[in-house]
Amino acid sequence: MGKLLNLPFQLDAMPQALTIQIPSNILEAIYAGAKELYPRESFLLLRGNKNKGIISITDLILAPFAIHGEGEVHFNPYMFSGDLSLVGTVHSHPSGNISPSHTDLNYFFGRVLMIVGYPYQGHTCIAAYDSNANRIPIEITAPLACRDEDFYDEDLYKEEEEADF
Repeated sequence: MGKLLNLPFQLDAMPQALTIQIPSNILEAIYAGAKELYPRESFLLLRGNKNKGIISITDLILAPFAIHGEGEVHFNPYMFSGDLSLVGTVHSHPSGNISPSHTDLNYFFGRVLMIVGYPYQGHTCIAAYDSNANRIPIEITAPLACRDEDFYDEDLYKEEEEADF
């Protein structure tokens, strides 16, 4: 029988179970983008945080220079290599199938992969997976409150107005 090591930290035999929390208005924005690009695939990056097995989605990011095709999406993950607030990606499957393909898993980015399927509405058109294709439960939470100043840098607009004169 093997000898136990005296380690200064605890090794977990099983990884901690994850749950995804996504505000309803962020989910609606994902659905709206997927509907807009249909029949092409949509693609967004998920910003959020992880705390005690819960990944909370707080924001969506458009991937610059992403190519949205029929049956595929391409983006450059190296453009985001230093952003530790990215927790994963979400993309659409216009076929309605919300299971990850081998390609989805081979290009996994972050901690979670979310897939939305046609017709892009309700609770049954979305699924989340870890990098081993294990399904992660999704909890849809209250809408995230957003103030205008969260989206607009007033100082930037003042500088632009002053520059116009």
